[in-house]
Amino acid sequence: RIPELSFSLSSNALISGELAPQSIELFGPELRLIRAKNGSIEFAIKSESNIVALNPAELVSWFLRPSGNTAQTDFLRTISIVGGELSLEDKQIEKTWNSPIEFATLTRGERYLSFLARGQLEFDTKATDILLSGKIFPYEENVSLNATFSNLIPAKISEHYLALKTLKTFNLPVSGSVDLEVGLDGKIEGGNFQITATKGNLVNPEISKQDIHVTSAFLKGKIIKGAS
Repeated sequence: RIPELSFSLSSNALISGELAPQSIELFGPELRLIRAKNGSIEFAIKSESNIVALNPAELVSWFLRPSGNTAQTDFLRTISIVGGELSLEDKQIEKTWNSPIEFATLTRGERYLSFLARGQLEFDTKATDILLSGKIFPYEENVSLNATFSNLIPAKISEHYLALKTLKTFNLPVSGSVDLEVGLDGKIEGGNFQITATKGNLVNPEISKQDIHVTSAFLKGKIIKGAS
């Protein structure tokens, strides 16, 4: 469902005697991002009567195809979303989260797509503010991603993702940022993080039978490909 849409016209297209959008802005759309059981990623837009599925790789390829000024979309540079809602569905673990989107922008460069988005995720009634930014390099099959977050409790995430079960130790709110280099196949190539924690508990029976109470903490490190 897309309640409202606006667009601006390209001045270069007008000079050529054409009407073509330079930017498109969607207000209040309902979107779906799905991880299928086989690990593939699907993207879809909800409409009044059905769901229109889009292949993310094909969408990126279409947005980055060479501009030959043969189509009106050749002049399109920016797609923006204001005040929408994103449904995150993970069919591998049978979980769904609904995230309000404050704003999101996708901008076309010469050989990449840049993106910026702000929204919220809710884990067990705890809302986490998230700001995502980065660039998609389809020819290098790589994504540079920065995620800034606040009021995130890692232990809550570990309840949903077995691969992150070590996070169950950190039952305390954290804020900070993570920079990642990710392949288009979803594999993490490397990155770094910087996290500040406030009052909470560290829960690790192997270290202590009692919870370790923490008033504040700071953690900085690197994520290395292939590290265990």
